[in-house]
Amino acid sequence: MLTHIRLLLVILAVVICQTAVAEEGRIWTLKEKRIEATLMDWGQDYVTLKIPVNVLSEADLAYLEEIRADVPPILRGAPCYAMIKEKMPRLRKEAQRHETAAIVGGRVVLDGEGNPQDVIAQMKIFQGGYFITVVGELNRPLCFRMHQYLPLDVEFKEKGVNIVDLGTLHMNSLDISKLSCVKGKLNLDCESDIPKAKVSFNVQQGPINTPSGGYEPRRYWPAPIEAEVESDGSFTATGFSPMGYSCRIQAPGYVYQSMSIRFKEKECLDLGTVFLDKQKKIFLEYIVSSEPKFDIDQARKITLHGGDRWKAMDGYGYDLNFSQEKGRILFDYSYAPCYLADMGIGNLDNFTGQHLQGVAGKEPHREKAKNGHVYLLRQEHLNRWVLFRITVQ
Repeated sequence: MLTHIRLLLVILAVVICQTAVAEEGRIWTLKEKRIEATLMDWGQDYVTLKIPVNVLSEADLAYLEEIRADVPPILRGAPCYAMIKEKMPRLRKEAQRHETAAIVGGRVVLDGEGNPQDVIAQMKIFQGGYFITVVGELNRPLCFRMHQYLPLDVEFKEKGVNIVDLGTLHMNSLDISKLSCVKGKLNLDCESDIPKAKVSFNVQQGPINTPSGGYEPRRYWPAPIEAEVESDGSFTATGFSPMGYSCRIQAPGYVYQSMSIRFKEKECLDLGTVFLDKQKKIFLEYIVSSEPKFDIDQARKITLHGGDRWKAMDGYGYDLNFSQEKGRILFDYSYAPCYLADMGIGNLDNFTGQHLQGVAGKEPHREKAKNGHVYLLRQEHLNRWVLFRITVQ
């Protein structure tokens, strides 16, 4: 039986004596009365054909095995093979665009309790621990991280190859005596808010080794590790591996804090006293335009809070971030190019009806917002201009 053949064109002509199949310019004549074929729409997908092997020549079989060979052998019998097939066309293209890149596949197994899909890596981990990815360079490791396990950085023995089969990788669980702990204390304006506070930790990625420097999005993430918060604001958590974690501290009505922390083996890390600011209210009056000329009749209003990100229009991307730090509102941005000009104290109608093309702005990196001022935002990434007035309470 032949399986997983990439087809650009499939012609099935079922007759008593023969069936012709064209595959990437090659035609095979099959002496078979019936062929079962499943054709998926292929932005580049696969067709599975049920064909007796004995009707093909040795040259044809060698050619087809060469096509199959770009999937690491350990993955071919995996329960998730259909999903791996769907990824292969995209991975091939990505690897072909970068001279030093290679497709890498394997299986990660936990030598202890837990679900392999909870392992944090640059790619999705399928059921059973199977994975496939493109690495940017074979002289840098592929990294795996798992809570309460020893970090695993896999070095490649192969150099200058396009496909690497890592086989089965084992992650070693850590004895409780080698795990670390963390402690600290929350300081909120109102002590009655402390019972609603949460302190949580998530395993951080190890060094990324992809051509782009980014990692593959994943829908499933392991549950965060929650600290116990006492009535006086003190908190503790135990069981951390010697590696990096992200920490998020939050309470309703307060600006959350996030930080990266790194544990050493058998360390008890003290975060000290953590202060959370009460969220300030931010009132915006604003006008959106495709050019730096604004109509006051198009003005809108919105209420935000310190720490929020703002979309001037529905859809993709955020125009500005309103960070809050020690009671101050700071402008920042996530999508560049982005320029902001302070027009001074005033109202929107002081600046409408005129062309503001010549107004110079600068990148708003942690710039303090001034109460009652009007600002001109040029959001080039989102292809729009925004005139807004800010009031902070």
